[in-house]
Amino acid sequence: ANSKVLSMVFDVNTYFAGAAHPNHNTFSMNIDLEQNQELTLDDFFVSGKNYIAKLSTTTIAEIRANPNDGHESETREWDEEWLERGAGPNEINFHTVTIAPEGFYIEFDPYDIDAYAYGSTEVVVPYAQLSGYVSPRVFILIK
Repeated sequence: ANSKVLSMVFDVNTYFAGAAHPNHNTFSMNIDLEQNQELTLDDFFVSGKNYIAKLSTTTIAEIRANPNDGHESETREWDEEWLERGAGPNEINFHTVTIAPEGFYIEFDPYDIDAYAYGSTEVVVPYAQLSGYVSPRVFILIK
């Protein structure tokens, strides 16, 4: 948050009787405080470019580059099909994205890209890795 933008992640926990464990889901809201407007993924990227495909490949590369995601005691091996489906080029996969000075924070819920036991996975995608795709508006908002 700053005087121009507010980025929030909401964590929703649900439990149904008889379930083995609760489920955790997230969603985000990014608000342009100067224009009093909720921002969407489309607002973060240059119009006319296939940003979802670029965001997907960059996010998957970041996940593979940091396989343990804070689980230092174990070596994490990704199920490639699960990872490609859950972080693939589909806008619904990017339901929890916030902006920060260092880049986009993307959160994947349990079962999105891996087993429940691994919990949520958070990825930071630096803006430089999306060069030519990020809208100039993002850089105005984060300053």
